[in-house]
Amino acid sequence: MITLRPNQIDAADAVENAFRAGINRPLVDSCVGSGKSLTMAEIARRAVARGERTIIGAHTRELVEQNAAACRSLGVPVGINAASLGERTWRAPVISAAIQSVYKNAQSFGNIGLFLGDEAHLWPHAESGMYRGLVRDLGVQRAAGFSGT
Repeated sequence: MITLRPNQIDAADAVENAFRAGINRPLVDSCVGSGKSLTMAEIARRAVARGERTIIGAHTRELVEQNAAACRSLGVPVGINAASLGERTWRAPVISAAIQSVYKNAQSFGNIGLFLGDEAHLWPHAESGMYRGLVRDLGVQRAAGFSGT
């Protein structure tokens, strides 16, 4: 197990406070190397403790692996769903997913309470695109984006 840095705890707290305040689409803008993967893992850990399932979406296999490793380092039960990695987990408490592998398959996940998206600066501002389509099809009310750009 690792210990989170104060900035990571503060960011996780800020996301949860935003949700409690009725802000369902907060953005965490944090510089490269600040530990966004660990921050997402901490938010997912808290969600699992409340009995919620979480998807952490990313667009590269490296980020999918990094986000899964961050979850494991915090003791969070995580599966991977990424065709490029040869893994197709649909029912774990937390799923680190390649958006290209899952965006057309929201119904396969079952009940998801939270979506966390890496590299949110890549999401289109319109309601189109893989990330927004997946969140909409999942019926997820709370979705936080993370960006270092």
